[in-house]
Amino acid sequence: MVAPMLGQEPDLPRWLWSQNSEHRLPLPRLANLVLLRASGDFRSTMVFNVLALALVAAAMIRAARSLRGGLTSPTDAFFPLLLLHLGNWDNLVWGWQIQFVLPTVLACILLSIVIRDPRQQSRGVSIAGALALICLPLSGANGLVLTPALAGWFAYTAWARWRQGQADRLAGSWIPGAAALVATVLCAIYFVGYESSPWNEPSPGLRAALETTGKFVAL
Repeated sequence: MVAPMLGQEPDLPRWLWSQNSEHRLPLPRLANLVLLRASGDFRSTMVFNVLALALVAAAMIRAARSLRGGLTSPTDAFFPLLLLHLGNWDNLVWGWQIQFVLPTVLACILLSIVIRDPRQQSRGVSIAGALALICLPLSGANGLVLTPALAGWFAYTAWARWRQGQADRLAGSWIPGAAALVATVLCAIYFVGYESSPWNEPSPGLRAALETTGKFVAL
């Protein structure tokens, strides 16, 4: 981050798209750079990470309340405990972890939209969801792996709204379909010129991959 922050990065677009391990991080890098240049303080991204997760936790509580007709439940504490528990301290006091916080925030926004307004009847909701979906594959491999399933949902939403009739199409049913298409294309572009991380050894086989997956899920 030092050279871009000091204005000494000769090719900023190439730096934004370049790999860091298995990640391409144009959006987190750009957000981090803007925060650093605006504040001159490396702690600004740490504050952003905490506030972003807190706002998403609040939004998810509101989504849960809407499903109960406006009633709050003690179980809603699950969301802030999940996103802001002390086990996340190293993510919250290291600004560079915006590369993990940002796709988490985007995914939670998309899941909230799926829960609260699955058909995206509001144009504002459609636009917000489209932007979040397009930004997801631009936020690293952890955002990339979530994109196909969410893009599929948006494509289905576009198809369902198209079946409602011409009036609804004019109201903007093309937005989720276009977002799904753009996100899918970005997933393909992600692997153009992709290079495997030299410090990650290749998988010895399917059995080892399944065993490691089982251990991960067991956590």
